[in-house]
Amino acid sequence: MTNNSRTLLKRQKIKRRKKKRQWNALPLFILITLFICSLIFFVWSRLQITYLGYQISQANNEQEQLLNLNKKLKLEVASLQSLSRIENIAKNQLGLVNPKPHQMVFMK
Repeated sequence: MTNNSRTLLKRQKIKRRKKKRQWNALPLFILITLFICSLIFFVWSRLQITYLGYQISQANNEQEQLLNLNKKLKLEVASLQSLSRIENIAKNQLGLVNPKPHQMVFMK
């Protein structure tokens, strides 16, 4: 064999080796990419869980405040609907008086 043919064979072997290396690198690249994607997904899911936990906590606090306000408003409504209070307002502020017996009409 001549020198040229030997050099040509060496170049072809080098090209074959490079092709083999490229094929070996592809599965490794895919594996690394999948690993990185799974890590990103794991971190994202943990962040979502934490964020939703804070939202649930805020919603529970708001619910508790609204329930307390509801109780206070019910008490206020009950006190405003009190018959003694309404009678007091009618007599003192509006000048109304109790009806006399001859002014009453009973209905069946």
